[in-house]
Amino acid sequence: MKLDIPATDWCDDVITAIGDELLDDEMEGPLNEDFAPWMDTASHSSDNDDELDGPPVGETPRWPQTTVSSTETDILSMLLLDDWDPVRFEHEEPSSQGLLRLEDDLRDLFTNPITGVYIEPVAVSRFHVVVVGPSGTPCEGGFFHFLMQCPKDYPMRPPRVRLMNTDDGSVSFNPNLYKSGKVCLDILGTSDTLAWSPAHSISNVVVSIESLLTKKPHFNEANWISELRPEDCGSYSRIVQHETIRVAVCDAIDACLNGCSLCPGYLQGVMLEHFMAHYEKYEKVVESNFI
Repeated sequence: MKLDIPATDWCDDVITAIGDELLDDEMEGPLNEDFAPWMDTASHSSDNDDELDGPPVGETPRWPQTTVSSTETDILSMLLLDDWDPVRFEHEEPSSQGLLRLEDDLRDLFTNPITGVYIEPVAVSRFHVVVVGPSGTPCEGGFFHFLMQCPKDYPMRPPRVRLMNTDDGSVSFNPNLYKSGKVCLDILGTSDTLAWSPAHSISNVVVSIESLLTKKPHFNEANWISELRPEDCGSYSRIVQHETIRVAVCDAIDACLNGCSLCPGYLQGVMLEHFMAHYEKYEKVVESNFI
C-alpha cells in the first residue's frame, strides 16, 4: 500500500504545531455548544399571556425524562442537527485530548500509507483528501475530493466529512455519496446507526470511504437490490462512469489549470501528474463509451 505525501515534511510540521497547542491549552471535556441552538427552538410558546411551565395537556413532552452522558448528548446533537458538514465548522478548535490523538493518527497515516489516497493537512484537525477511483470500477481514475475535520471532542465523536466535487450539488456518484456532499457511513454516524468508536482512526475513516467506490456501486444501497433489474444496474454504472469522467476528472483538472480548484497545491499537482500519466487511458474510456 502506498500513500504519496507532500515533498515538505508536513507530518513533522503539523505534529510540531500540535505540541505548541498543547503547551497553551488546558484539558477540556466535550462541549455541547452545537446543541444549544436546537434546544432554544424547542422552547414552548403560547397565544396566552401566561407562560406555561410544561407542554400543553395531551402533548408529548419533547424531551424524555432520562439522564444521558455528555458524550451521548453530543452524538444526539450530531444526528438531530445534521451537523455532518465540515464546511460549517471551519474555525472549530480541537481539545488537548484531541490533539494528542491526532498526533497518533498522523503518524499512523505516515507509517501505514493507503494506496490511491492523497492527504494534505491545512490545519491541525482539518484535512483535504483525494481518493483516486480504483481500477475496474465505474469511478476508475476519478479524483474524489473530500474535506475532513475532526470535532473538538475527537475521538469521542467521528470526523466530519464532505465530498467537495458534486458539480454544485447536482451529482451523486454512489448511493452513499449524496448530492449535498454528505457521506453516508456508519463509522461517521451519518447513516441509521452509529458504528464509531474512539478506537477508530483517520485511517479507518479513509479506508471506509475508499471502500464505497466499488465495481457495482448500486449494491451499496440495500433497498436497491430487489428493485433494480440487471440492465438497470448496468445503466446506473454507466451513468456513474460518465459523471466520473465529466466531474471528477475533466472538471477537476480544468479547475486546477484555471486556478479555481478547492484542493490545496500539493493535491492539484498529484491530480495533474496522474492525469498526464494516464491520459491515453482516459481518452480510450471516452472514445469507447461516450462517442
